Amino acid sequence: MNKKIKVLVTAVGAPPGRNVVRALRNKKEISVIASDADNLVPVLYNKKEVLNSYIIPPAREEKKYIKSLKKIIGKENIRVIMPCIEEEISVLSRYRRDFHNIGADIICADYEKVTRLADKKRMIEQALKAGVPTPDTFGIDDISKTNKKLRFPLIIKPRKGHGARNIYIIKNKNDIAKIPPQYFIDKRAFVVQEYIPGGTGSIFLCGLLYGKDNVIKAEFLSRSIKTLYEFGGPAVCGEPVNGFRRIKDYTKKLISSVGGWYGPVNVEYKISSEDGVPYLIEVNPRFWGYGYLAVGCGVNFPYLAALESAGRKVKPVTEYRTDRIILRETMDTVIPRGRLKLPECGKIVFVCNIEKKCDMNAGKLKKRIMQTCGEVFVFTGKKEHLGSLPFICGDNDKIRFYINQAGTREENLKEIGLYYFAGLIIYFDLPDLDKTLCGIERLITLFLKKKLQYFSFSGSSLRIIRTDVLGAKVIPSKICHL
Repeated sequence: MNKKIKVLVTAVGAPPGRNVVRALRNKKEISVIASDADNLVPVLYNKKEVLNSYIIPPAREEKKYIKSLKKIIGKENIRVIMPCIEEEISVLSRYRRDFHNIGADIICADYEKVTRLADKKRMIEQALKAGVPTPDTFGIDDISKTNKKLRFPLIIKPRKGHGARNIYIIKNKNDIAKIPPQYFIDKRAFVVQEYIPGGTGSIFLCGLLYGKDNVIKAEFLSRSIKTLYEFGGPAVCGEPVNGFRRIKDYTKKLISSVGGWYGPVNVEYKISSEDGVPYLIEVNPRFWGYGYLAVGCGVNFPYLAALESAGRKVKPVTEYRTDRIILRETMDTVIPRGRLKLPECGKIVFVCNIEKKCDMNAGKLKKRIMQTCGEVFVFTGKKEHLGSLPFICGDNDKIRFYINQAGTREENLKEIGLYYFAGLIIYFDLPDLDKTLCGIERLITLFLKKKLQYFSFSGSSLRIIRTDVLGAKVIPSKICHL
């Protein structure tokens, strides 16, 4: 009798991860281990769906993230890893060989292929080479140079992102002057695209699963009946469809153009109401948010991927039923307080609000603080107070976007729950707390030319140290979950 395949599903707090767990939960050959960087994720506590679960560092803390996964693999004898969010796939795709050497297969394509399609700028370039129709795409700086030829509305999108986050719509020529400053501060992180016209039912998704031999093991085509936002974004209701051969053909051409694939990929198109052409919108190198519709229609992508990864024979599935639709919902979970999982490592979050122009050289301060605490730190504050400081923030896209909200329109700040968000955020380990804080206090005092006042409190294994300079408001719970 074959042993059970132990599968580690990551990012189970995101819709793709949740649905992968659901797709595998009743399979006798599979045991599911779940992980997430957030300890407040319901799936982690559902013993009916997962054998065990772990809180791990976020993928941006690459060394700790990889170390924690290897520890789980050794403890649980994991054979298959299913990453379910881009941030983790970007990291894990570079460690496929390392994990293979310890007996675990990561279901994702190679790093170069992933980045070539997950980055919207590179994706458009690749699609044009492959002969796949795309919206007109250009950089933010090109808007003012080419505004006479632009067709409105236009959409500003992050080059790397998902869930329609950080989208900004330019409705007409007059709106160009109203573009929030944060899009220009980090303009290389965004692209501008023409808006493809089309109403309900115009957005299609083609999902494919490739085996280790680069052969398609499953395919599924669906369209959105209702999306989260008026312009599109995540589907909240969808249906399977047959036909639309052009969409499948374009998808296969695109994947072939990067040299093949391994694992799942979903490619989104929008059929224009003007010319009937399906235009490529984005590529996600993973299972998708409403992929459970495919499971309900007879194409279980995660199950087939697990079998393929473990070396079991997989018969390709290309036909499916079309008499189903998916209605996505949120289910509340209530658990005993004692079952709440806590992160393995406590963190300190140091917040210093910078509310006046600072004289100290930013690069020098950065170097000295890195020597003091050895972790990630980010400068934030109003542009006129920080000067060049926002440009030396960390690599985390989510933190970067929160930072860039400072000094912009009031409604943007309210959307993220922070009325004034200005300061210095430092993440570091706990070993010599008092000595570390004293060192940072001296540096920041020098930086601000002002004595700091501390406010602190404890919560789980996280402690927040906050300084008030000119009464700026910071919501600690938001800081905790960046």
